[in-house]
Amino acid sequence: MSTTDAARDVEYSNGKFEGGVLKERNGILLIPQPSDDPDDPLNWPTWKKHSALAAVSFGSFICYVTATIIASGILAIAEDLEVTKEEATYVLTTPVIVYAVGPLFWVAASHFLGRRPMLIFGSLISMVCCFGCAASHTYSGVLIARYFQALGAAGPLALGPASIKDMYFRHELGKMVGINTIFLVISPFSGGIIGGPIMENLGWRASQWISGGFMGLAMILMILLVPETIYLREEDSTTSTKFGFRTPSRKHQHSFWFVLTRPIVMFAYPAVLLPCLWFGIAYMPHVGITSNLSLILESAPFNFTITQAGLSFFSGLIGAFTGEIFAGPVMDFLVVRSSRAGKQWAPELRYRAIWLGLIMMPLGLIMFGTTIEFTEAWIAPLIGNGVYIFGVEIMTTVVQTYILDCYPEQAMESTLVLNFFRNILSFIPPFFLTSWIAESGGSLPFGIFALLGVVSFIPLVLPLIFKGPAIRAWSGAPDWGKTT
Repeated sequence: MSTTDAARDVEYSNGKFEGGVLKERNGILLIPQPSDDPDDPLNWPTWKKHSALAAVSFGSFICYVTATIIASGILAIAEDLEVTKEEATYVLTTPVIVYAVGPLFWVAASHFLGRRPMLIFGSLISMVCCFGCAASHTYSGVLIARYFQALGAAGPLALGPASIKDMYFRHELGKMVGINTIFLVISPFSGGIIGGPIMENLGWRASQWISGGFMGLAMILMILLVPETIYLREEDSTTSTKFGFRTPSRKHQHSFWFVLTRPIVMFAYPAVLLPCLWFGIAYMPHVGITSNLSLILESAPFNFTITQAGLSFFSGLIGAFTGEIFAGPVMDFLVVRSSRAGKQWAPELRYRAIWLGLIMMPLGLIMFGTTIEFTEAWIAPLIGNGVYIFGVEIMTTVVQTYILDCYPEQAMESTLVLNFFRNILSFIPPFFLTSWIAESGGSLPFGIFALLGVVSFIPLVLPLIFKGPAIRAWSGAPDWGKTT
């Protein structure tokens, strides 16, 4: 379908056609340029985009709620399953490794079947496994159910950012990715908040039945509100409808094995590898704090109840929310200012929003570690936790948006690298942090985590800030063509 410039100006109600390109009414260049097709997600009405964004973000939110809803009931799980508290902690923490590798499958499958069916199917698997976990009465059965529960939840986790990128223009992307990111970052804390009163009053198994209900609701929202967001503009592309799913496909498709393994290629690109590795290092204490917070607060001198320990996760939730209030709008402002000034855009400009996060991240960790060791005031470590998460939220949004900017045609593959480092490095601390805190107190381990986050920034991120365009030009870009 083709139209004249004048006709196109009328058809695209959100913008105007000037000098051969589409711009918004306020003069911002639209990147990427939308097609003439109303099925192009870039051309969807605002309400349709935002509805899909809400459903995808809810799916991202629930994926970690189901993971951490048991965080304040570790001792109850240990007693019920007749295991040690360290073994009970593994029920909470070890499924994190699935979030590092599980998205590889979902991304590969989405290239052939579309994002929409994978979002729905992943939610279905997670829902069923939540129910299986609630019904299991053995430690091994609970562990297995938790691993497969995480595998299903990894679908919305992996496909959410790329689905958002399909629908929004570059100058909107920081805010929209930020919305999804804030739901993702606050979800572990929301799980703790929700789970505390549930487990104290109804038992830990009830938390799993309720988790299954949450995943079922996410699945329904995906069915009702998320159309297929993949849109291929190449001439050799077609659109097919199978079992009610609109699935774009190419006539010449790569093999499933190629698509499954090609995210590994993105590890060779410094603009992806380096910031993702650094972020994983800075994020490492996150799961460590989550797994130990209730154990710390339910012990002397704090002596919290399970419900009180669950409510303590509000500190992280507040930190994440306030961090996103800063990060998303600031990055979009940088894009708008650059566009209006007629300056050439470089993804590295997004790092101008990261400095406050780099300060608050180590400050929060040091505050958390020293106060759990040297004070009896419960509010002090919670403030430290909130400050740390505030910094982490800024860094999450900046790094994720940066790598999407660097390689927009490999959005999902780049995001998988970020997810890999975030989860594989978070998998490590719970195995030693509980005993380390017991032996050394909190100031030493969290002081070391803070130092690692700051020192690693120098070799991993600073070169990109100053020489990013040259580094990206040197490394080139993947040559497999446009991806879905």
